[in-house]
Amino acid sequence: MSETMTSAAGLESADSIGKATVNILLVDDEVRNLDVLESILTSPDYRLIRAETAQQALMALIDGEFAAIVLDIQMPGTNGIELAHLIKQRKRTKHIPIIFLTAYFQDHKDILQGYEVGAADYLTKPIDPKILKSKIAVFVELFQKTRELAAINRAMENEITQRLKAEQALRQANNELEARVQERTEQLMQANDELRLGNTAVRESERRYSQLVSS
Repeated sequence: MSETMTSAAGLESADSIGKATVNILLVDDEVRNLDVLESILTSPDYRLIRAETAQQALMALIDGEFAAIVLDIQMPGTNGIELAHLIKQRKRTKHIPIIFLTAYFQDHKDILQGYEVGAADYLTKPIDPKILKSKIAVFVELFQKTRELAAINRAMENEITQRLKAEQALRQANNELEARVQERTEQLMQANDELRLGNTAVRESERRYSQLVSS
């Protein structure tokens, strides 16, 4: 069984395990319930983070990135509904799907309240392992595809940035070349003007010399 993890260092080490490993947050004030959830969801592809209080859950969410949250509604202090509301208020965690767990069937008002604060689903205790594993697998797959898509977008953005930099460098090189060509053209035109003036002066000198010889 995994121990309760709320430190950033612990979650960072999980991120280094592998690209396929994702974090699942399990929140329940009863240790035996957490043990049951772990026994159901244990997988080499998941890292199961336990939290026995709302404070521990919020600290874990600050430290790591999660594919899904399994959250017990009935907890002392801050209950599951209130914790879900806090989670959905944060930009970083508002999109994490939450599966609520309850020991008894809720009436429609309670269910509606849960969905209003962002619940993705409800499960009652005792939990059907197949249903829980299936739902978590769907959320994990969605999380991985979203992460892959984000990586592709970042790669495309980097490629676009590199292309823009290359185009900018090419434009700058072209501008510098055009400036040098323009400068050289002006120099040649000036040299041609000076040459014409020199030729004119030579012809005028020859004309005067011819007149002098004739005289």
